[in-house]
Amino acid sequence: MSISSSNSDYFELLSGHLKAMYCIDFDDTGYTKEEWLAQFGELELDDAIEEYAQKYALIPLNEVTTVSSCEFNLQSV
Repeated sequence: MSISSSNSDYFELLSGHLKAMYCIDFDDTGYTKEEWLAQFGELELDDAIEEYAQKYALIPLNEVTTVSSCEFNLQSV
């Protein structure tokens, strides 16, 4: 998959998926666009998110029953 750091559609979609699944957005990952692409750019979007989530032990929102789950994941990053 060939994605450039100027591909705003990819990063908007990435942020949306991260927000829906883990209550964080791309800015919360701590990666620059270039760093993200170097680490995860060869993966499909869902696979990249899954690998990132595993690396930082994020808990999906659907597995958390408390309202404070967003705060929990932000502290994990």
